[in-house]
Amino acid sequence: MTTKSRDEINTERRAKKRAYDREYYKAHRDEIRKRNSEWAKANPNIRRAMASAWAKANPNKVLANVHKHRARRRLSEGTHTAADIAAIRALQNNCCEMCKVNLGRHGHLDHIIPLARGGSNWPWNLQWLCPSCNRFKNARDPRTQLITKFHEILS
Repeated sequence: MTTKSRDEINTERRAKKRAYDREYYKAHRDEIRKRNSEWAKANPNIRRAMASAWAKANPNKVLANVHKHRARRRLSEGTHTAADIAAIRALQNNCCEMCKVNLGRHGHLDHIIPLARGGSNWPWNLQWLCPSCNRFKNARDPRTQLITKFHEILS
């Protein structure tokens, strides 16, 4: 006879609870949405504070959502997640891709080929830049931007 560890039991319980909650939501979706909507209208300050706290706790998710929204508006293909954003930052060692300065907690997530120039929203078209490099790059094609930077260095 094998006995289950406490972790295994808790994992099973959580899985059963998630399955139950999903089924309950499917069966009562309209009334849950109505109740949540009424609560949000009655408590706008609490709702705003909760949203603000969530945004502070999940900056990569907020950034992913903003980028998805912009890409959808421009009818660009591709999508990425908060995990993709964190992986890109780790891959760049938390440094600006152009000038290699340490980003700290600041930095701009940039599309290498800008959405305005037909770039995609896939993770391989993203890079972290420091604010000054991102403002310099703007919506330039990367090749044009490199030529401009090269001319500045020679001048």
